[in-house]
Amino acid sequence: MTPSNHPQRRSHTTAGFPGDPWPSAKFHSVVAELASEDPDRAVAIFEGSKELTLRELVERGEATARQLRGLGVSPGDRVVLMMGNRSEYLFGWYACSRLGVVRVPVNVEARGIFLSQTLHTARPTVIIAADTCAEQIGASDLDEAMTTVLLLPSDEVADAVEFRYARLADLAESSIDDISPADPSDTSVIQFTSGTTGPSKGAMMTHKYEHLMASLIADFLELGERDTYLMYNPLFHVHAQTTFFATLMAGGRMAFPARFSASRWREDLTTYEATVSSMLGVMLAFVLDTSNGADEAENQLRCLWTVPAPIDSVNALRRRFGIERVVTSYGNTEVGMIAAGEVDADHPGTAGKPFTEHYDVAVMDPHTDVVLGPDEVGECVVRPRHPWIVAQGYFESADATLRAFRNLWFHTGDAVTMDAEGRLRFVDRLNDRIRRRGENLASADLEAAIHEHPDVEEVAVAAVPSQLAGGEDEILVCLNLRDDQDEDVQSWARAFSAWLEKALPRYAQPRYLDFYESLPKTSTEKVAKYRLRERSSARASIDLNEVR
Repeated sequence: MTPSNHPQRRSHTTAGFPGDPWPSAKFHSVVAELASEDPDRAVAIFEGSKELTLRELVERGEATARQLRGLGVSPGDRVVLMMGNRSEYLFGWYACSRLGVVRVPVNVEARGIFLSQTLHTARPTVIIAADTCAEQIGASDLDEAMTTVLLLPSDEVADAVEFRYARLADLAESSIDDISPADPSDTSVIQFTSGTTGPSKGAMMTHKYEHLMASLIADFLELGERDTYLMYNPLFHVHAQTTFFATLMAGGRMAFPARFSASRWREDLTTYEATVSSMLGVMLAFVLDTSNGADEAENQLRCLWTVPAPIDSVNALRRRFGIERVVTSYGNTEVGMIAAGEVDADHPGTAGKPFTEHYDVAVMDPHTDVVLGPDEVGECVVRPRHPWIVAQGYFESADATLRAFRNLWFHTGDAVTMDAEGRLRFVDRLNDRIRRRGENLASADLEAAIHEHPDVEEVAVAAVPSQLAGGEDEILVCLNLRDDQDEDVQSWARAFSAWLEKALPRYAQPRYLDFYESLPKTSTEKVAKYRLRERSSARASIDLNEVR
């Protein structure tokens, strides 16, 4: 690895407050300042591409901003970025920041109601997407007034879609000299999340939020100019976005392999000369399941960030790969990373202590909002100690905002404990969120999509534990069908599974299927999901993996 000539890492702990070395906070202005100091510094490498320098990021980002301006995009508009890990995402991010435009990252696998709901809520002026997403976008019943920009569309794609499109490279450019800089308190990104209850919602995060997250990550991981961060998560996720921003500010670079492969992880460490990396969900368990090679400890990895962090798995990884520092954290989209610490054998299962300089964190009774004592299980609630550092609510959803931020605290929907020393421990989810393949899913979205099947009268979905370590879920679908089916159960389930594969994103595919004459209800006529889970654990459900 060739060390950068960038000066020593600046301290980021004051992030946007008195003495802050980055008072502007906005992504494009930080990039421009760094580029003025060391324009040839590499900041990212995508598999199959050459390293991206700060000079190229500024030049292509400015050009993309002029192209968007040529389409009529103005400050406050929303631009969807729907693509995998590629340099164009960073150019789009820079351009949105430069124009004071709100970017809306969208999962490339989103389809059906998942995609339609996001697009119809966000109402973007422009979509910048990979050409592989054309079919999904075209099926989303877009507003005809919306312009869609596809990256490198072929003639076949152009003929297959009905919405308006253009090649990004063919767009005319307009001057952006008249654009006033955005305020750090302005919304930078709308990140769609499962939220605390109901359908997914667009959390509105400011430039200040993103900058503080990046600053905390840079300090927490002790990132510096010699670091190469190995990142497998997609840039449409908050984790990859804020961690890239952190690596950028600290003087390092980020490597984006095409995909995560447990069997290739050791090879990737060597290929990219990685010094820091992340593992979320079941990734840690997958790596430990690979064969034990004699040279596994021969790598440059000095720090691994893993969530969750089961102590036995962490110790096994330390022994095999010789990693000196393993850290973990707790947070969510709306408030970011609010607590972090090193994985501690004396306090296994804890996620570290809150960043009390920036957040008040408490554990409350989820029904009364009364603060609980040490080690009592309750809901994690958060409020900022400085303005603009948490989500400013949910876009176009005032009711959901009021519910989530009631009594002047943001209610995470997570059951946690806090010990007498202030260490947080995640216990469970209090609501209908499901975590699968690195995605937080709202059960309401899944139920709405599955209810479109012509045979389904009632549907409820619930999270059931995965057989893999890592804190992720499998999805249980419980159905009440409209009429008796002529097919046998296995044949119907096989056909239903095929329908699901077309209707739902890959990360939302259910694992188990159960049938009811009538779904169990509470006294208020809500589905009693705890009874669905109890019955599923008491008898075998249909495993859709076995009928596919």
